[in-house]
Amino acid sequence: MSCLTVIRQSSHPQPTSKCTRAIGPLANAIYTFLPFFLTKARGLRKHDFISAVSDEVHTVNSNDNGYRDPDRPVEFRLFSLRFQVLFAGHTESTLTKFHSRELLTAALTIVPTNGIIFQGHCATCFDWKYPTELKDDSSAKVPKAQPSKAPKAQTLKAQTWKAPKAQTWEALRAGDLVDVVAPGWACKAELIEPARQLLQSWGLRVRIPEGLLEPWTFFANSDEKRGRFLHQALHARDSKAVWCLRAASGTHRVLPLIFSRAKPKRPPKLVIGFSDITALHAALIRHWAWPSLHGPMLDRLAQHNLSLDIVEKLRSVVFGESFELKFDGLKPQNLKARRASLIRGSILGGNLTVFENLIGTRYMPKTQGRILFFEDVGERGYRLDRSFVHLAQAGLFVGVRAIVIGQLTGGDEPVEPGEIGNEKGKKNLVDVAVQNLAEMVKIPVFRGLPVGHGELQWPLPLGTEAVIEANYARGDLAAHATLRVRTGGKRGRQGTKSVCGGAEGTDLASSASPQSHG
Repeated sequence: MSCLTVIRQSSHPQPTSKCTRAIGPLANAIYTFLPFFLTKARGLRKHDFISAVSDEVHTVNSNDNGYRDPDRPVEFRLFSLRFQVLFAGHTESTLTKFHSRELLTAALTIVPTNGIIFQGHCATCFDWKYPTELKDDSSAKVPKAQPSKAPKAQTLKAQTWKAPKAQTWEALRAGDLVDVVAPGWACKAELIEPARQLLQSWGLRVRIPEGLLEPWTFFANSDEKRGRFLHQALHARDSKAVWCLRAASGTHRVLPLIFSRAKPKRPPKLVIGFSDITALHAALIRHWAWPSLHGPMLDRLAQHNLSLDIVEKLRSVVFGESFELKFDGLKPQNLKARRASLIRGSILGGNLTVFENLIGTRYMPKTQGRILFFEDVGERGYRLDRSFVHLAQAGLFVGVRAIVIGQLTGGDEPVEPGEIGNEKGKKNLVDVAVQNLAEMVKIPVFRGLPVGHGELQWPLPLGTEAVIEANYARGDLAAHATLRVRTGGKRGRQGTKSVCGGAEGTDLASSASPQSHG
């Protein structure tokens, strides 16, 4: 992670009035200790405190979306002093996606006798180091001091971002209430009743709000109504789960209506869905630290076109009967993966296209210390390659423990004259895109997770503890790894049979060995 530190004593002598001498120590104490009390009492992070509580600091020169203009400095005004942090020699591509309030996040300390010290690290990860220049642009009419030597800028050591402690949702019991929502497209109206009957056969009560499906352009309803139904379901105190009816597109449009309001004052609620619901999964992790379940939509379950094994496994995860899921057969795609022995981190991701569209928004979670998972449908090889490169250039692979590729279904494209196609007369370059990714990044890449838009839609918890175990011999090209993911089950901590076959799983908590990438 790149660090940004600007330390500069004021070149103006400090006023010596009684007011200043009284305010200085008080301000120093407030800015030093108050953030820590707020983080404990309200769950705020330090940069939230600096941007929301400190009325004396004003950030200017950013547009309405909060992005930095690379040709203009960021100004910080504090009392009678003003400093400018200049990003010299950087282009739009290197500074894009920086939220202005996250530029200085580590600490803000007022030193009454020595001026002002800004210390911080960039919240968005990049490999480049940012040379900075600090200029005094104070408008105070005081004589300038002439120091013999200008103080040197100091650089903080890289600070590793730590993900919030992994949580699990509360497992459902017979008689619990499930709210059904449709944040994206509508499904066929005749599928609603079969979906209700399926959940009722599991012993659950189902609540489908009146007017849920009133098609509006592409979507199940207007943005306002879809957002209101989703907000009510997430905040309802009498329900234990939120199950999405269909996805396709539209979830991005309702996120501002959900996460511009306060977090529910309750433990994490189980949220189930996939595909376009990836945006909701990511926002839940980013803003509320809620884990969720990447699982089949209700319209797919209502059509009874999933295998009984998958439906039964989904039911056992929902009711907490499976404490963990175990996926065997992950194939290493690069040397880093073949040399790995144990990789630990929570899983983040979902649909690649939807996840990529979160870049630059306030719904993208931190990726450091996580295992990224991607799946997609109908995307050709060059489009997948473009998405992988975009994620890499945006810095989202920095600090990532591993990348796991799920199902990449479809992707056939016409053959060029002289090329040999497959049995359908098409060519498919999806494998080439995955191989390009494995060669581009310097982290382990695995493939073969049976999760996605294909026939095998196994449930996959997101935001919970996960471990990739690779006990194969170094250099074995036919080796496979195993992914074990903790679910929301809290009542049974017995081992769970592998989703993809294999030996019994063990408790994740028993794996105390540190991560090893070789």
